[in-house]
Amino acid sequence: DNDAGNNNAGGLENNGGSVIVSECVFNGNLSGNGGGIFTTGGGQPVLTNTVICENIPNQEVGGFIDGGGNCISAVCDSDDDGTPDCLDGCPDDPDKTEPGPCGCAGSEIDTDGDGIPDCIDPCPTWPGDCSEDGQTLFVGSDDGADAIQLALTMIPGGGTISVGPGTYAGPIDFAGKAVTLEATPDRQAGSAGEVILDGTGLEGSIVLAISGEGPDTVLRGFVLQNGTTGSDPIAPSSWDYTVAGALYVHASSPTIENCEFRNCSAGTAGAAFLFASGSLISGCSFTDNVSGRNGGGLQLHTSEANIEDCVFTGNQANFLGGAVHNWKGSPSFIRCTITDNTAFTSGGGMSFFWNTTAEGNGIVEDCVITRNVAQVEGGGLMLTTETELTLDWLLVGNTTICNNTPENTNPNAGAPFVDLGGNQICGCPGDVNFDAQVDGQDLAVLLSNWGVCTSDDPAACFADINGDGMVGGPDLTIILSSWGVCSN
Repeated sequence: DNDAGNNNAGGLENNGGSVIVSECVFNGNLSGNGGGIFTTGGGQPVLTNTVICENIPNQEVGGFIDGGGNCISAVCDSDDDGTPDCLDGCPDDPDKTEPGPCGCAGSEIDTDGDGIPDCIDPCPTWPGDCSEDGQTLFVGSDDGADAIQLALTMIPGGGTISVGPGTYAGPIDFAGKAVTLEATPDRQAGSAGEVILDGTGLEGSIVLAISGEGPDTVLRGFVLQNGTTGSDPIAPSSWDYTVAGALYVHASSPTIENCEFRNCSAGTAGAAFLFASGSLISGCSFTDNVSGRNGGGLQLHTSEANIEDCVFTGNQANFLGGAVHNWKGSPSFIRCTITDNTAFTSGGGMSFFWNTTAEGNGIVEDCVITRNVAQVEGGGLMLTTETELTLDWLLVGNTTICNNTPENTNPNAGAPFVDLGGNQICGCPGDVNFDAQVDGQDLAVLLSNWGVCTSDDPAACFADINGDGMVGGPDLTIILSSWGVCSN
């Protein structure tokens, strides 16, 4: 802060000498020329570890011998961090003297604590692995019991959560998000490679879609098991029993693909309950689920759901619909197999109830409904007994309805289904090829399949007439006792 007026050298004048300047600071000096240092007369000073800055009109004139470590700059310390600009790798950032991963001005905050600053972390709020674009979050069995729900909270709309093999706890609530929750099982590892959502000890359904989710909300590839309590129903339902041990969908239409529902139970709808839903359920299996009332595997209420390529086997309902119970709506069941299910009242396989307020049509097409049992009536299909109803509501085509007990459809139905053609309706337990008679062709099928029925597809085990998992003597006895043309 020295002032030489119009003279030279505001700080130091070196006239012909070889002065040594070490670890000095020339700052804020003023002169006509050479605000910091002015050299003349042939000699030059030797500067070492010296700072020359913010002198007017310039920092030095006449040259110097650089001994190293010098800092000569028009501005001393732009960011006031105590480090001269010429030595500061981030002269405009008071928090840094060297650029970090986020550069000079960027924050190095690491929100999720994964060691990667937010500025270069594609998923800054998710502590686990993610894709480079941040649109896919990866969840593994070591990420904690709440990892899937946490990922649902963090995933951006339209993103995917990819879940690896292991057993995870519910509940899982989509909370209205349009995202894909996808299991990535290890097929080579068999059951050990499954991705399981387990309801053991859970109060409520394992998965919830009750916030207006649409078809862009996807649940894919999971095993949902051991959900044994279900959820209290949401208004307008006012039942005093729970619904949906595994999946509760209310006024929403998520897409459910390639899932397995097993060993679940609830007051009604043992595995899944859909209310006012247009969901697509595709490629799923419902096995060994139990309902205290209706719909051992699945119950639909005023829904337009599409159920495609699904298998229902071993499910049980205390009242209606061992596999499926439907109330009004306009559901469709396409290429489904419904076998070996039980209702302790009616509709061992499926029960359909509707009245004059039913809109659209219920559709069953390209399905197989066999070996289901009802204790009272409608072993295969139980159709509504309402007397005032839409007569042509239920449409059935290209469907096999055979070998159900006590009969394939209840004789007291308020209206029969509309036969679209291509249906096989048969009542002979031994008619394994469904040609309306028991003869040598059925015997040949039985003998060619003799032994344990190993197929994963129940529809491929028709020769196992009594459903005990083995084609053997009891099945042969049934064929022989039923020999001849079927009576119904």
